[in-house]
Amino acid sequence: MDRPEIIISKQDALTLLEIIQDCLSCESPTDACNIMNKTRSLIDFDKAVYGLAKLDNNGNIMNFNTLNFSYPLEWLTIYRKNMFHKKDPIALENFSNFKLQYWADTYKKYEIDKEFYNTSQDFKLINGYATGITNQFRTEGCLLSFAGDLKDHPRHVYILNNLSPHLHSAFKRALFIEDKHKSLLRISIREKEVLCWVSQGKTTWDISQILEISERTVKFHVNNIMIKLDAVSRPQAVAIALTKGMIELG
Repeated sequence: MDRPEIIISKQDALTLLEIIQDCLSCESPTDACNIMNKTRSLIDFDKAVYGLAKLDNNGNIMNFNTLNFSYPLEWLTIYRKNMFHKKDPIALENFSNFKLQYWADTYKKYEIDKEFYNTSQDFKLINGYATGITNQFRTEGCLLSFAGDLKDHPRHVYILNNLSPHLHSAFKRALFIEDKHKSLLRISIREKEVLCWVSQGKTTWDISQILEISERTVKFHVNNIMIKLDAVSRPQAVAIALTKGMIELG
């Protein structure tokens, strides 16, 4: 590897050390946002998001939570709804090797799903870097994505390789704290009604007839429930709600 002083400036090195220090004391989502703002001074990205996933024995994603810094909320909703983590080359690559990747290089390795790619283009999320890390037993994995007009450059690689482990540790801590607050959120009475019928295996049409509301409204409530519970599917939303005592079977 080239010497650091050749790749980054002295000011870059000082900023890098300052961010690492901030990561050690990160205790909230607000702290995490401040860290990302400083990181932007080193890497001029447009959007960033952090995800923490639970993995099964085969390394497949069972569920995931996100700490969103600047990604469009609509994109994240669409991503969850369409389960794009099963089609996204960046996510697939990350959860297979957990190494720093430049998006353009990764896209060349996969046959890209047209729906995913076209939607990414709509939101101008077609270029950037991603980095990941996993625990010793590979029961969970992290993904941190930076989107923007970023060039594949040794300076970016050096900064991200040295900074990423600290960012992952800080953001995981911040996400845990945010999840504790989210667990205190209560779903509305109408959302509880919808979720109870979902738990009984009722379809969107069934629920619309039972509650005398439109199917579109049912889908709206289901989407809100899944966002509040950080669920990626209806069965998972039901399981989470049961675990938290929000609904009961029967």
